Amino acid sequence: MMDGRKNHPIIRLIQRHGSNIHCLYNYPNDFWKYATSVYYLKNRGEGFSKGFAPFLQKLTAFLFAKFIDAPTVNAIKDDIYQACISIQHNNSLELEYKIDDGFKNRIESQASAKLSRGLLLLHAYQHANQKDAIIWGFDIEHIFPQKWQNTNYNGWEESDAQEYLNKFGNKIVFEKKLNIQAGNGYFWKKETKVQ
Repeated sequence: MMDGRKNHPIIRLIQRHGSNIHCLYNYPNDFWKYATSVYYLKNRGEGFSKGFAPFLQKLTAFLFAKFIDAPTVNAIKDDIYQACISIQHNNSLELEYKIDDGFKNRIESQASAKLSRGLLLLHAYQHANQKDAIIWGFDIEHIFPQKWQNTNYNGWEESDAQEYLNKFGNKIVFEKKLNIQAGNGYFWKKETKVQ
């Protein structure tokens, strides 16, 4: 893990260019690295920093949206290949994804463990109060705990909670050390321990 390595090149990139690299490192495959490498080779030198953040934002948005729509590696291969060509020839990232009316339902039904870490991390970075880089050794915390205890659910029945247990709305990014300290209790009880 890269925890505590402030001079590591990846940590420096995250500090300079935001959260997108961190999210991409948690993306289900490494195809993002191909387009990023071509961009670097095309723009290394003085012009690199100027356009790198917008490049990463567009690449991150496209890859996560595309994976939600079609959660396979093969779904992005052709797009990444074409992106590498457009970067090399036009110095522009030409990726397009149209979000349709069914996109929200696909997110809600998405159960891919491959996508969970990256998507939850991306969501955490979008929060207005998130100013610092999130630690690399983070956990995914369930707000409703996975292990049922009648005292944990404040009046909820286990059968009612099961429907929501593994949905994105029941999960948050949480620092591993704090998660261990807080244990497996109800989230609001944990919250008081870690504040």
